[in-house]
Amino acid sequence: MNQLTQRFRDDGYVVLRNYLDAPTVQNYLQHSVSAAAVAAQDMPQDAPPAWRLTVKGLHKHSDWFSNLAESGDHVALLKQLLGDDLVLASCAFVDRPTNTQDGINPHIDGAGRPFHSQAGATLWIALDGMSEESGCLYYAAGSHRYEKDRDLEISGFDRNAPGVSPIAVEAGDAIIHHAQTVHWSGGNYTQCSRRAVAFFYYGASAPAR
Repeated sequence: MNQLTQRFRDDGYVVLRNYLDAPTVQNYLQHSVSAAAVAAQDMPQDAPPAWRLTVKGLHKHSDWFSNLAESGDHVALLKQLLGDDLVLASCAFVDRPTNTQDGINPHIDGAGRPFHSQAGATLWIALDGMSEESGCLYYAAGSHRYEKDRDLEISGFDRNAPGVSPIAVEAGDAIIHHAQTVHWSGGNYTQCSRRAVAFFYYGASAPAR
């Protein structure tokens, strides 16, 4: 087992610096904005304000996203880290405007499904640099190893627990996390844009119910 796989299985996430170069980031951004403008029409209007800033279903409205999600270079890497084949759940564009106080509470991407060691994995790619002030992601290392309620948000989670780390990123950096890893982000209190794209997968062998 290589170091990256071991770190993923120990911590529930890995950080990939310089995953995309600058021209590729701009290409992702262009396709994300275009697909999200259409996919946003399918969003439930009663979603909490912070969650409405995450537009899912890009692959349903963009051949570019559909092809990338099914056969992009990242697919083999996620299979290796998870130790399982993948089933695409969704692709999403996240755009948290400047001076936005609402962040995303502690949650897991595998909500609504049974706890499983191969529940799934998410590739999250920063399209802008992010600091703690602009809403970078926080991860609770090792939180993927214990069973939780199936709710999306983890009520009462201690954000200062041992193993919690903010992950500041530059545009083009990526993070891969397990579907049971607890993570969250704060508001964007800066004048800088805060955009990202994510690919969500279930493990093929993980039960759906």
